[in-house]
Amino acid sequence: MSTTDWKADLTWLNPPPHHDFAGGTVHVRTGKETDFWRETFYGFWRDNGHFLYRPVAGDFSAEVTVKGDYRVLYDQAGLMVRLSETL
Repeated sequence: MSTTDWKADLTWLNPPPHHDFAGGTVHVRTGKETDFWRETFYGFWRDNGHFLYRPVAGDFSAEVTVKGDYRVLYDQAGLMVRLSETL
């Protein structure tokens, strides 16, 4: 897939306040206190993190490189496979 069409069928769940597509890269500036957590020790769930996704059926492979300017405890980014908002 070329760098001109790779993002054509991507969708944001909880879009960040700022994002930019440059070539084959996505630059994101996240919102405050956003996260995805399930069944934490403290008894809360969070489902307000920023998630750029493409629906997929069947077998697939994915390769990503994540680079971040992590400044505080628990700042993180990565690849997420999401079945639903409860799984």
